[in-house]
Amino acid sequence: MKKTIVAAVGALLLWTGSAFAAPAVQFVNTPAGMVMADTKGMVLYTWDRDTPGASTCTGTCLTNWPLFKAAATDAPGGDWTIVTRPDNERVWAYKGKPLYYYVQDTAPMEIKGNQPTGTWHVIVQGM
Repeated sequence: MKKTIVAAVGALLLWTGSAFAAPAVQFVNTPAGMVMADTKGMVLYTWDRDTPGASTCTGTCLTNWPLFKAAATDAPGGDWTIVTRPDNERVWAYKGKPLYYYVQDTAPMEIKGNQPTGTWHVIVQGM
């Protein structure tokens, strides 16, 4: 009987938790430290000109800094939110900051877009 109750509770927790589908990310080792990347190792960035909950990169900016898109079925939770842009694209945001790739990062763990004194930044583990 105990095993049945434990299994039922576990199944319920899995079922109720399925509404939140956090993006698949990992931390990869780079010269800037352990930084956030997608499952393929492509590094993610934030832009200082975005305001919390808003993705303002457009035109050439968006060509150079593609979005880390959220699927229509994804749901926010915890530090993860989803920003819907004026063009109706959905982008993942971490702690309110929309996330982007850098077009010149062509291989996993590259951080060519990191600008420690500029406006584009990697997300270092522990931030």
